[in-house]
Amino acid sequence: MWLGAGAAMTAGAHQYDGDAQDYFRERPMNESASDFGNQVWGDGLFQAGLAASIMMTGYAAGDPQTSDLGETLAEALIIQGITVNLIKPVAGRERPNGENDLSFPSGHTSTAFCTAAVLHDRLGLWAGLPAYALAAMTGAARIDDEAHYLSDVVMGAAIGAVTGYAVSRSRDDRPFRPRPGVKPVAVVPFYSPQGRGLALVVPL
Repeated sequence: MWLGAGAAMTAGAHQYDGDAQDYFRERPMNESASDFGNQVWGDGLFQAGLAASIMMTGYAAGDPQTSDLGETLAEALIIQGITVNLIKPVAGRERPNGENDLSFPSGHTSTAFCTAAVLHDRLGLWAGLPAYALAAMTGAARIDDEAHYLSDVVMGAAIGAVTGYAVSRSRDDRPFRPRPGVKPVAVVPFYSPQGRGLALVVPL
């Protein structure tokens, strides 16, 4: 039902694709905000590192709620990633910048909204609202970068949010419990003007 609503919103947004492109050409986003949405928050590698960090922190601390959050986030991100990447070549829509035919739906936006949905469902509004704000900024950044149309972003948001909520609400209430004596290990995503990636943090 919710995916159907998202599809209907996408169809409605389609008629404004050109208007949205014109808007961002005339009023480009702040460069730092655009870079953050395009290269960090919507990036699958960054989100995978975030999920792994939360999961490993929970294992190491013996905190099943934290490890379950990381597991839920990882599972949801994998499912939405597969879904989006199966649709892209079938849809075959050319990007606004002409780079390729993988415009629909927006993977970055889907990733960001998937994370927001999981954080909202598991932690509440205090975590959900900021995450949704960052997800919306990611969608805007993709249009600003001429990587997607408005309708691509709307459909990506719908897929990500529905997947995040569905996975979170279907998981067992008894999360994995770590073995005693596990040392804290974390995979930490990082971003700087010189580059981005993942850092493995292991105690000596």
